Amino acid sequence: MFFAIKEDFKKHMFNSKSTLNGIFVALLAPGFWVCLNYRISSALLKMPVAGKVISLCLNFTFSAVWGCYISPRAHIGPGLCLPHPIGIVIGMGVRIGHDVRIYQHVTLGSARRGTASYPIVNDQAVLFSGAVIVGNIEVGKGAVIGANAVVLKSVPEGHSAVGNPARVVGKTSKASDQDFAA
Repeated sequence: MFFAIKEDFKKHMFNSKSTLNGIFVALLAPGFWVCLNYRISSALLKMPVAGKVISLCLNFTFSAVWGCYISPRAHIGPGLCLPHPIGIVIGMGVRIGHDVRIYQHVTLGSARRGTASYPIVNDQAVLFSGAVIVGNIEVGKGAVIGANAVVLKSVPEGHSAVGNPARVVGKTSKASDQDFAA
């Protein structure tokens, strides 16, 4: 858990010119606090009854404060970056890899109520604002999902998907974190 928190912290302070400023920026960034809440809630959920109750209360409070919901049952790798975490919804069966960047109003969840088919977002993917990814879909490593795309089919590694319904439009160029500075 502590390694994941450290990686989340690094991703939120990358765009500052100095280390000291970066630390203050990351500590004040709502995205970092949402990630921290998820990590703590997930850890508490594995404890007996009292841990589960505290986890649910903590998650409910952060959902109300920040206007986003990340299920503590989701599996999220280290280095998650949420530059603008408002309106993000991540369901309980979602699997997210390392160094993924998710912008505001993104929804990741099951396609229909009662089904257990959730999306998998692989390492270094970028999900731009308003994207909706539902069902048994895999977003490949380094893929980019455009703003307001509704993804209903899997996206291959290193490709971009845009539109409603989303269509794959081509390979993405290798981008660094600096290209996506908030």
